[in-house]
Amino acid sequence: MEYLKSKGPCSAVEAGGFSLIEILAVLTIISLLLSMSVIGINRITDATDLTNNGDQIVNQLVQARQRAISDNAHVEVRIYPPPEGNRIKEWTLVLARQGLSETPAPLQQPLILSESIAISEDGDFSTLIAAREPQKDEGLMHSASGTEQKYHGFRFHPDGSTNLPVNPNGDTWHLTAASRRDIERNKGTLPDNFYTIRVDPFTGAVRSFRP
Repeated sequence: MEYLKSKGPCSAVEAGGFSLIEILAVLTIISLLLSMSVIGINRITDATDLTNNGDQIVNQLVQARQRAISDNAHVEVRIYPPPEGNRIKEWTLVLARQGLSETPAPLQQPLILSESIAISEDGDFSTLIAAREPQKDEGLMHSASGTEQKYHGFRFHPDGSTNLPVNPNGDTWHLTAASRRDIERNKGTLPDNFYTIRVDPFTGAVRSFRP
């Protein structure tokens, strides 16, 4: 009988399945989509961290100026780069009240930036870092967080002004934060996404700029 006759082997296409080439193509496309998704998520995360950390730096600087005026005191802002050789790469800001002959005392807990965010040390983008000679910590940072290192600093006076030199061409002092990956990848150039903070040396006013 016809229906009892055995049928020969059929291909995957004839059986309604997928060939090996088709399966590999699909897997390749999925891999590409996953890679693009991870990159997109990383960029969104870095952008969020940058906004949060930049806003916190601005708040710290504004608070330092306000405390100097309200307390009729000198308030120093200290910016500590990550310690050399330290596996964790975190920038730290410390506010300290300081009399003319007094040992500085921290006003509050240090602001520790996210490890994913770094401050550019390029002279074109962060004059508060590149153009200020690092100073040796005399124990303030040790008492605040248990470490001791060098820092870049400036001071707000009781009238709200700073001890930063006034540039003849009217330029303000500034620092620029960005994703650590972007800074390491784009050395010498400004990343597409950055957060620049400017300090007027005469008035002490703080402004921020984003692309």
